[in-house]
Amino acid sequence: MKSIATISVILALAAPMLSSASENPWPKGAIEKDDPRVLAFYERVCNQWADKNGMADELRKAYLEKCKSEAPSIFPVGYAEDAAGDG
Repeated sequence: MKSIATISVILALAAPMLSSASENPWPKGAIEKDDPRVLAFYERVCNQWADKNGMADELRKAYLEKCKSEAPSIFPVGYAEDAAGDG
């Protein structure tokens, strides 16, 4: 259970990085939660955070699973009013 607690802490710390629109622009024109560009956006920000924090093996796998499941609550579809991405 220690790894679950660690993942929770990491997710809390990930929110500021995930909100960096300049580093990870929202896909332009994406308005559906199942849009492949939206799913790729979530995948990208989760992987970047894991990379920046040197995560590997089981911790990385568990983090990515949790991050991708919670990313839609951090970045709901339509959060970027101007859809300024280059999607």
